[in-house]
Amino acid sequence: MKEISADNLLSYELGGGDLGTEHKFSGFAAHIGDKPIGVSFADLFGSEDQKTKVPFYNRFAVWIVPHRLSIIRRKGLSEPISVGLEIEYQNGQKTCSILGLFPSFEFRTVGGIGGSFAANADLGGNLSIAEHGEAGTHEQEFGRLKVGLQTKDALSLRLSCHVFTPKVMAVGVGSSRCEWRFHVDDSPLYGKDIETWSLVALPKAQRVLKYRMRFYVVTRIIFVPQRFESSWEEVECSLESSPVKVAV
Repeated sequence: MKEISADNLLSYELGGGDLGTEHKFSGFAAHIGDKPIGVSFADLFGSEDQKTKVPFYNRFAVWIVPHRLSIIRRKGLSEPISVGLEIEYQNGQKTCSILGLFPSFEFRTVGGIGGSFAANADLGGNLSIAEHGEAGTHEQEFGRLKVGLQTKDALSLRLSCHVFTPKVMAVGVGSSRCEWRFHVDDSPLYGKDIETWSLVALPKAQRVLKYRMRFYVVTRIIFVPQRFESSWEEVECSLESSPVKVAV
């Protein structure tokens, strides 16, 4: 993993707008996962014979792409009130469309413990709210992400995870750029692993997806929030068909 620091301070003046950035270390750094491996969406539905009966896209493949970082306080006593992760996929003129983002506030599990999230993914890679009490079969784990198969009513996948705060915002569906923001709840936002995932449609023959990522922390001094950003870091995600098959 590679370490990057949040050392670009966005300066604001009350009522005056953005005044640009200045170089100033926030006291926070992050280890980023710079060698991620994507998960083939189609491979999660079963054997090759079974998958030929499932109506996936003809020209595109859907991948579950992970983004990982761990925020560390290197100095000082400040406490972040929120932390964020920004992703920009770098795919040139080739197709790259975000179909779903996970976790996100709309997928929070009602009645779950803390930051529990669950969503259903249809055959097109679109996410919807999972009904309370639903559970997938033949569940597999990819980092902190759990994926199970559902065959009731319509064939789909159930995604679930648990993060350190229930207050999560995610935006970017339909584009090639996305962002997650985590707001403080009962425990600090640093000293923990952060994992997010996007469902991305790419050309079928593609085997590497390049993206760049940066993180930021927002702290508060008296009543004035301060946002510190890291520099952008380049990441290559390997896209290889999963050797693990779900038996149905």
